Amino acid sequence: MLNLKNITLEGPDLSGKTTLMSQIHKETNNKYNIIDRSTMSAMVYSTYYDRPNVKLLERQLRNELNNLNNRTIILMPDIKVLNNRYNDRGDEIQNWEDIIAINNLYEQIIKKFGKFSTLKVIRSDQPLQEALDYLETSGENIPQEVLLNAIASDDEAYPVKLEVDLGDGFMTAINDAFDFESEKEYYTKILSKMLTTITKENIGDNPYGTRQDPKKTRRYIYADDSCIALFHMMYREDRLNFYATLRSSDVVNIFEHDYKFLKYLCGECAKAVGIKDYEIPKETTLSVIIHSAHII
Repeated sequence: MLNLKNITLEGPDLSGKTTLMSQIHKETNNKYNIIDRSTMSAMVYSTYYDRPNVKLLERQLRNELNNLNNRTIILMPDIKVLNNRYNDRGDEIQNWEDIIAINNLYEQIIKKFGKFSTLKVIRSDQPLQEALDYLETSGENIPQEVLLNAIASDDEAYPVKLEVDLGDGFMTAINDAFDFESEKEYYTKILSKMLTTITKENIGDNPYGTRQDPKKTRRYIYADDSCIALFHMMYREDRLNFYATLRSSDVVNIFEHDYKFLKYLCGECAKAVGIKDYEIPKETTLSVIIHSAHII
């Protein structure tokens, strides 16, 4: 399961961010960590005031959108709605001309970044249900979300990051990663090397000649110059964390299977160090970074 770490609400002044934040907290019993404005707003206002850091903020925003554990919701109600709100209560900082100009800058950002899976544009003046639907379905299809980010990035997104909770049954879950014939031999090689490494480290067949304690060692690792470049297991008393680095992955044809395989590999490594189903730590995660999530 993909846990959402930060939800950022964006949009021009008077778009309803504060109201939506309160509504989401109420409807979800404060389930989400919600931020009112972040890098996108900084980029908008830096552009508006002609500050020199716009390119830096644009790069920071792109990196945030390529982290699947973050979600950004942009509220963009009709300009007539903004005008009515302005006439009703005004704005302490911006005049109406400023609000129009800033609204247009948000539209420019949407034109450039609006196709990212981690960004949702809501144009309704009653955005609550649309926002909740977006948040509750986020992470249901991680390979598809990675693909959308690649499409939004001119066919190559990098780096793309994600962290998932593996869940109590991850060691016994049915996995069909090896049904994908073109990668079966490759996945088998990685699995064999990783399990061999664990076995050797456990018996002391290493440069130190010392048996490794599964709950202390940092040596359960696979590394190569191929597409799945690194896989690392860290097991401690209250944590079981897996880290995968993909040099690249074809997100149209391959990543779906890479992702299935990585989850399967986590389960096999846990079995190899003798973890039982009832011993799985509460924090058991797989973190993935894809240096090139590409289409062609």
